[in-house]
Amino acid sequence: MASLPDIMNGEFANAKLCFRAIAAIQWLVWLIALMTACRGDANALGPALFAFVAPLAMFLLRELGSHFYGKGDHLRKVLMLWRGLDRPPSEDDLLDVLASASKRSRLEPLPIGGYYAPAGAPGMPQLMFQLQESAFWTSHLARIASIVNYALSGVGLVATAIIAFTALRNLQGGAGTQVDFSKVFASLLLFFAAGTNMSAARAYGSLAEAAKVTLKKSSTLRRESEVDVIEAHKALSTYDAALAKALPIPGYVYRFMQKRIQAAWDATQPRPTG
Repeated sequence: MASLPDIMNGEFANAKLCFRAIAAIQWLVWLIALMTACRGDANALGPALFAFVAPLAMFLLRELGSHFYGKGDHLRKVLMLWRGLDRPPSEDDLLDVLASASKRSRLEPLPIGGYYAPAGAPGMPQLMFQLQESAFWTSHLARIASIVNYALSGVGLVATAIIAFTALRNLQGGAGTQVDFSKVFASLLLFFAAGTNMSAARAYGSLAEAAKVTLKKSSTLRRESEVDVIEAHKALSTYDAALAKALPIPGYVYRFMQKRIQAAWDATQPRPTG
């Protein structure tokens, strides 16, 4: 029988797979738009159909990914309270989790080490330590994801402007000049892709800032002689709210950064002993 961390990892892996498919559609949008613009074919039926189908497919995949992500995030909270305060889930909750667990996708990498591994006596300092560790990972991964999406959005906007300018310049040929609909649709597709990347960049940027605030707060609280329960609750609520509104961080960011972030955390943050 799978453990709760394994089930949580599986739900997050499935969510990332859905959002990886969304990213693939976005890259396909870029490819079709650029091919259409370079080809200069006045027949824009194919790009027009794709411009209709792509957002619909992305919407359905986003809903499915959010479903898996919500299940994983629920388990994240359960595990944090269990490992931090020694509050295991009730039998009913455990049965519900086991019965509704999804089969894990094997296309996403396994995490390094365990989530919220026991590292001291249960209590508020231990809970704040685990919150600090989680926020540390989130702040760095979300910041990289935001930078990548801002860069893609900028490239898309520049390409949109160039293609649109080319299409409009062709109209200066006189009254008999035909509109190059292929370039018009290409520019619309690129604009849509750039807008999607811009929205994702802003979302990841907000998540990185919220995680950074949580990181500082939890670091301060765990070192106090007596942790203020109200302040700890506020830190947990702020972090949970930020994660609930955010998209799953892309798997390629995790693959690229996981060893570096883990090494930095292990080198600078000794685990609490009591």
